Amino acid sequence: MEDRKDKFDYKSLTETKQYVWKLCKQILKDLKSGEYTDEQVSSLVSTIDANRNGYINPDDYLSAENAMKYVGAHRNQFFALIKKHGIQCKKINGHSIGYNKHDLDKIKTQAE
Repeated sequence: MEDRKDKFDYKSLTETKQYVWKLCKQILKDLKSGEYTDEQVSSLVSTIDANRNGYINPDDYLSAENAMKYVGAHRNQFFALIKKHGIQCKKINGHSIGYNKHDLDKIKTQAE
C-alpha cells in the first residue's frame, strides 16, 4: 500500500497560513488520539463554521475613534495607514459596523 504522506509544501505559504496549517495538523492528530471530548469538538466546529459562513463577532470590530486608539495613531496618520493598506470599514446592508481588529493589527506596529 502506498504511503500517503502529505506532499503539500506548506512552507510556500505565508507565515500566518503556515501557522494555521500546523495547527490543523495538530488538531487532527489530537482527534485521532482521543485528546478532545465531543463537546470540545462541537465547540471548535461551530466556531470555525460560524466564521466561514459570515458570522460577525461585534468584539472584532471597532469604530473609527476606537480603531485610532487601538492602533495608537492620530487621525491623519490612521487614515493614511488604512488607505495605504487597503483597509476599509466593514459594512453590512449599507450600515458601517467598524474596522476589523485583525486588519488593524497589520498596521498597529507601523503607527508606533
